[in-house]
Amino acid sequence: LVAEPPTAMDDHKSVNLFLLSFYFPDLSQQHVQEENVLAEENLCNQEMQEADMVVQRKSKCEEISREILRVSNKTHGQFNEEINYQCRLKDIIWKPQLGLHRIGM
Repeated sequence: LVAEPPTAMDDHKSVNLFLLSFYFPDLSQQHVQEENVLAEENLCNQEMQEADMVVQRKSKCEEISREILRVSNKTHGQFNEEINYQCRLKDIIWKPQLGLHRIGM
């Protein structure tokens, strides 16, 4: 593996790496291997962070769905109570029950 010579725009690190690779090719190969290991570690860390984010999102979705279910069950119960109340009112209006009392004469 032969490194390309640095251009005028390259920084000192690139120049140093070129010189090292020219005089010590084994060190250059070792540096490339270390960079590959670092790149793989960074990728692994990124994948772990993404997996954590997925778990957090799933947990949040489950929490929201439980809250929706709780509210809908509460609302369903309130609607049933309101319907029963309205039915009783209708029955009172349409089928009044009059209590007739005889007056003694």
